[in-house]
Amino acid sequence: FERWQSVLKNHRPNAMQPHLEKERRVYKRALVVDARVLMPDNDSGSLRMFNLLKILQAIGYKVTFIPDNMQYHERYTPMLQALGIECWYNPYQQNVTQHLTQFGSLYSLIILSRADIAEKNIDTALRYAPEAQILFDTVDLHFLRERRLAELSGSKMEAEAAELRRLQELSIARKAHQTLVVSPVEVELFKQEAPDVKVALVSNIHAVHGCSTPWVKREHILFIGSFEHPPNVDAMHHFIDDIMPLVQRKRPGIKLLIVGAQVPKALLAKASALIEFAGFVPDITPLFEQVRLSIAPLRYGAGVKGKINSSMAYGVPVIASPIAAEGMGLQHEVDVLIADSPESFATAIVRTYDDEKLWKQLSNGALANLENNFSFAVATKQLRAILK
Repeated sequence: FERWQSVLKNHRPNAMQPHLEKERRVYKRALVVDARVLMPDNDSGSLRMFNLLKILQAIGYKVTFIPDNMQYHERYTPMLQALGIECWYNPYQQNVTQHLTQFGSLYSLIILSRADIAEKNIDTALRYAPEAQILFDTVDLHFLRERRLAELSGSKMEAEAAELRRLQELSIARKAHQTLVVSPVEVELFKQEAPDVKVALVSNIHAVHGCSTPWVKREHILFIGSFEHPPNVDAMHHFIDDIMPLVQRKRPGIKLLIVGAQVPKALLAKASALIEFAGFVPDITPLFEQVRLSIAPLRYGAGVKGKINSSMAYGVPVIASPIAAEGMGLQHEVDVLIADSPESFATAIVRTYDDEKLWKQLSNGALANLENNFSFAVATKQLRAILK
């Protein structure tokens, strides 16, 4: 005891708060709850949260992650654990409520991601984690995306569903200590819909990879995105049916490469010699070093588009619809080309595909935009301001 007395001063008495004592040098703990295990090479939302967890670690938090479905994923759970992120899943915990009931008092920060998950767990978090700052992470404003879908389809039922979603998201936001959105457009929308809600911007987070393959050695155009996300399905049907024929008339032989998991059969049926479905690709770097252009022909959606960020990270110019480019600080002919009709979209593709000078200009602009708006440094600054 005499030898170790100076060290033992920092220990709790025996049997006092053993869950804290086992990590007595940890002073800040963060719990993150999302719908399922993060798949950062599969979808934009997972990549953003995966990088957010790494930033939390870098600024001093011990991070715990729980998927609301409580599943262990043989590929992605070990990926999180390898970073030092604590993961809970069945059979070690039955649900998020059980975990919060047992361990909620340990946390100084809780992030609840996506509306349905936040609605399900926020009351329990408020009750059992009284010392925690609770953040509702929207990922994107679901009601905005669903409202735009209703406007596109003209469906009264979808319009009613969007209104119910709006009421849900605003209710959660009013319970949380702060609400995170990914786009300045959504910050302004919240000011109109709920000026009493405290909102902060934490957008997509990407490493800047840079562009090494010259224009002359590149070919083809690329669409990348998970087809579990309905706007991506709609975008590809629209592009293949309405835009691709115009591209082929203007510039025969341009090939479209489509990357993403869970492609519906109706979309796969449209494959051809010039339309290739590559499915899930775990390492996208070789693709972005090969293709000349990326496309984002979305007709509805919300938030910030990871497909555009990913292309920008590799200096691959993007042709985007106004919806796709929304809220990203992009400027037409500076770091992107924005097209609002099938004819103008096809023209923009052919123009950029064949103009090396324009291609280089857009490539350099894209890299600069990503560094200034979507880098780890920007997100770290945003998060520090929120967490004080």
